[in-house]
Amino acid sequence: MKQATERRSFKVRFFETEEDGHVHFDFAHFQQVFFMQVIALLLLFSPWVARQVHPPIAAQTFLPLVVVKTVAPWLFLAGWTAVFYVVAAFFEWVFHRYLFHIVPNFMARKHTLHHFMHPVENYQTHEEHQTESAHFPLHALVTFLGIFTLASWPIQRFLPHQPILLAVNLAVALGYYRYELTHAQKHFSFAWQVEQLNDLKSGRKYEERFVLHFIHHDKTQFNEAVFAEDIKSLPDRVFGTFLPGSLLRDDQGNVVVQHEGETPYFTIVLPEKLPRPIGIVRVLDRLSLRWQAAFFRMFPTKRSEYHF
Repeated sequence: MKQATERRSFKVRFFETEEDGHVHFDFAHFQQVFFMQVIALLLLFSPWVARQVHPPIAAQTFLPLVVVKTVAPWLFLAGWTAVFYVVAAFFEWVFHRYLFHIVPNFMARKHTLHHFMHPVENYQTHEEHQTESAHFPLHALVTFLGIFTLASWPIQRFLPHQPILLAVNLAVALGYYRYELTHAQKHFSFAWQVEQLNDLKSGRKYEERFVLHFIHHDKTQFNEAVFAEDIKSLPDRVFGTFLPGSLLRDDQGNVVVQHEGETPYFTIVLPEKLPRPIGIVRVLDRLSLRWQAAFFRMFPTKRSEYHF
């Protein structure tokens, strides 16, 4: 047991334990680690970064010379970053739906455990055991950057004067950052959620975003795009898995808080008719579910490790 504890001590976690034994996501710690990773990557590729943002990027344009030498490189970089942010959002949807929720693998084992420990009746992360698999491991960002860099390398070769690789890395890093912050915020303390939801100015707007992930924990086949909420949940809307909803409120407009024993929870109001995924998604779902069934037939003892 002592050796296991020592091995776990090297695992970076972004939760802090309070005096009463409850835990909360440490936003400051996460941001420190994230920006240290980004700075390290920029330093590692600093010669390449310098070439990417050099004025010749815009040399092929008809823009005035002063713009080409000053503003245009950054406009090109911002434009490509926005494009790849959308691409990363669609990647997140596919990654989340199939590798987290259908196809058996070590990531699905951990992610379905997160769902199992966060049912809608106990949705907020406030107990120590709920921190398991509540965020990506430390190496996740570097892994995603490597995957996207390799995938976009041919595009960079085809467009040598454009900041493709730099834009891809920025988009993936920003998507990872927004995923972790958005996800942690949705699972923050119940009292904090009530305060945000009942805010007269921003409560309804926050509810639109909060309820999407809340629904996902109840119906995992919907609202798979987390950081894509920044772009109006575009992947879910395109693939037919966008399921909006609202929280039950009283006559004064405040959210209704109910209790399961001593645990408070919200009541969700869903549309009468659930959306139907588009054809290609239904086909991929059937194929993935067949693979899942075949896997458990081959390894029946593994079924208990998952919470599909």
